Amino acid sequence: VAKIGRKQSHRFKQDNRMKALTGACLKMINDFDAQHLANTAWAYATIDTEAPALFNAIAADAALTKLDGFNPQNLANTAWAFATASVEAPALFNAIAAAAVKKLDGFNP
Repeated sequence: VAKIGRKQSHRFKQDNRMKALTGACLKMINDFDAQHLANTAWAYATIDTEAPALFNAIAADAALTKLDGFNPQNLANTAWAFATASVEAPALFNAIAAAAVKKLDGFNP
């Protein structure tokens, strides 16, 4: 998804394949691991695609069950994606902050 880039994303956003991809992600979200969740949020934010149901599902799944499995890069990418997509998810951001503090040694400047 993210390989499309912002310049071409306007065409892809109106394509039914994007809706199908979002629907497939929503059906499989409970099976996603930390990397899948972070990469999916990052990809959708990168192409500037509004997918509130998907972002809400990622926030709920990550914040409630999988955030401990996120490495520093996953945490950073997820926070960036939600901020870039202008998705309000205070519980997720609080959980990311708490998880990041525990993993400070793993972050690179």
